[in-house]
Amino acid sequence: MKILLEAYEDGIGKIAKSVQGLFKEHLDARIGPGKWTIRQVAVHLLDSDLEISYRIKSVLAQDIPLLFYYDETKWAEKLFYEVQNLELVTSLFDLNRRITADILKRIKEEDFERKGVHTVRGLVSVRGLVMDAVNHLGHHLKFIEGKRKSLGKENISI
Repeated sequence: MKILLEAYEDGIGKIAKSVQGLFKEHLDARIGPGKWTIRQVAVHLLDSDLEISYRIKSVLAQDIPLLFYYDETKWAEKLFYEVQNLELVTSLFDLNRRITADILKRIKEEDFERKGVHTVRGLVSVRGLVMDAVNHLGHHLKFIEGKRKSLGKENISI
C-alpha cells in the first residue's frame, strides 16, 4: 500500500508543473475540433480528483454507499472550464491531494478493501479508487504533454 500512497502523493504539484511557462493563448488553444484545451484538461483533473476523494471518503465513512457517475463532458460544457483560474485550480488540486493522502495514511490496511457501489462500474474499493486517481492523472498529463508538443512548448518534464 505504501507504493500506491506514494504514487498518489506524487501527483501533488504535477498539474502546476504541466502548465508552467504557458500563456493564455497556449492554455486556451484547441488542438483539433472538439478537443479540450490545456486549461479544460487541468480543470477536469481537479473536478475528477475532488469527485474521487469524495467517493473515497464516502466508502470509508459509510457502509457500501452509492457512488454516482458524473458526465465529464457536461461538466466541462456547463461549469465554465474554459475560464477557470489555473492558479486556483492547481492549488485546490494539491490541497485536496494532501488532505486525502493524510486520511489514507491514517486508515487501517483492511479499510482499503471497503467498498461502495458505483452507478456505472458496480462495486469499487478504496484501493481501486486511489489507483483510479493515480492512473487518471497520469493519463491526462500525457494529453497535456502532447498538446504542449503540438504548440512547440514541450520543454518540461512532468
